Amino acid sequence: MLSITFISIYLISSTSAQLQSGIGGGPQNYNPGGLGLGGINPDQNAQLFTGTGNNPFYGVNLVPFGPEAGDHKVSPGFLTSGQTINLHMYFPYYGGFYNYTTLSVNGYMAFATVLDQGPTINVGPDSTDWPRQQDPAMIAPYLCKQQIPQTGGPALKSGVYFRVIMRQSMFGRGSNSNINVDQASMAGSSFFGNRFDKCPGTADNYIRCDSQSDYFLDEMMRWLQEGVAGATAFRADAAVVVTWLNTASAVSNRADFDNGELATYQVIWLTDQPGRLSYVILNYDKLGFDAADVRMNSRNGRCQALFNGGNHTGLVPVDPTFLYKNTPKVLAQRSGVPHMVRGRYMFRVDDVVRP
Repeated sequence: MLSITFISIYLISSTSAQLQSGIGGGPQNYNPGGLGLGGINPDQNAQLFTGTGNNPFYGVNLVPFGPEAGDHKVSPGFLTSGQTINLHMYFPYYGGFYNYTTLSVNGYMAFATVLDQGPTINVGPDSTDWPRQQDPAMIAPYLCKQQIPQTGGPALKSGVYFRVIMRQSMFGRGSNSNINVDQASMAGSSFFGNRFDKCPGTADNYIRCDSQSDYFLDEMMRWLQEGVAGATAFRADAAVVVTWLNTASAVSNRADFDNGELATYQVIWLTDQPGRLSYVILNYDKLGFDAADVRMNSRNGRCQALFNGGNHTGLVPVDPTFLYKNTPKVLAQRSGVPHMVRGRYMFRVDDVVRP
C-alpha cells in the first residue's frame, strides 16, 4: 500500500511539473525582442495603431505610433495644404533653425509655403526658378501627390500622425516626476481621445515628456550609434515622430485601395538641447505606388525621397542609385543600414545632409 501511494504522488508531481513548463514556465514563451523597443510592451489587443517588431500588420521597422502612443492626427481639412505644428524648441536643419513644421499628406515636413499646383511638386535647384518661384526647405520621405482613403477598409486605419517627444530634464524634472504618482490611478483609454497629459509649460498634449519618452530617446541614440558613423557624440533630447499610414496615390480609386497600392512610412527627427546636432531616421514599411498617376503609370508626378535646404541651398536624395530612379518603391525593400532592418535610412541633417 505504501509503495502504491508513493508511485501516485510521483506521477502527480511529474505531470504538474510538465504542465508548468509548457504553460508560461518554459523558455519557449520568453520574448526577448518585445516591441523592438525592448522594455515597452503594452497589451497589443488594446492598441489601435502601432509599429512593433513582432506585429504582422505594421512592419518590423516602425516605432510605435497612433493614439495609444500619444499621437495626434492631422485634421482632414489640412491634409493637402498642411497643418503647422509648434515644436516648442529649435531643431537645426540644413544650416537653419526651425521651431515649427508643416505636415502634409503629400509626404513632406516643410518649413515654408509649398506650391502644389500641377501633377508634380517641384523643389530644389534643378526644378525651381528661385527667387521668382518658391523653393521651400523640407524633409520629404515620399514627396508626391497623395490622398487618404475615405471609403473601404483602408479608410478605417489611415491618416497622418505626429507627436513631439522631449526628455523630462528639459522641463527641470527628474525621472517619473512629471507624473503625479500620488493622485494617479488607472491609465485612461485613448479610444475617445488622447490619454496623455500636457507637459509643463506647453499648450498642446501631443508633446510627451514622461519616463517612456526618456527610454524612447535612449533607444533612438542606440540605433544611431549602430548605424551612423560619429553618432556616439550625440545625445538626443527631443524628437518629432511623423507617420503616414496607408496613404494612396492622388488619382487612385477604390480598386487601387483593394489591390494594396498604399504606402506607410515614418520620419523620426532628433536633436539635442543646444541645437547643435540633428539626425533623421526614415522608416519605410510599404510603398505601393511610384507616382501620382493613373493605374500604376509612373510617368507623371513621380514620387521622390529627398532633403531640400530651400532657396537653392541644395538638395540631397535619400537614395541616389539608378534603381531608385527607376522605381522609388525600392526604398521599402532596400536599406541604408541592412545589418539592422530593411527600409531604414539614417542621415545627419543639421548642416550639409549626409548619411
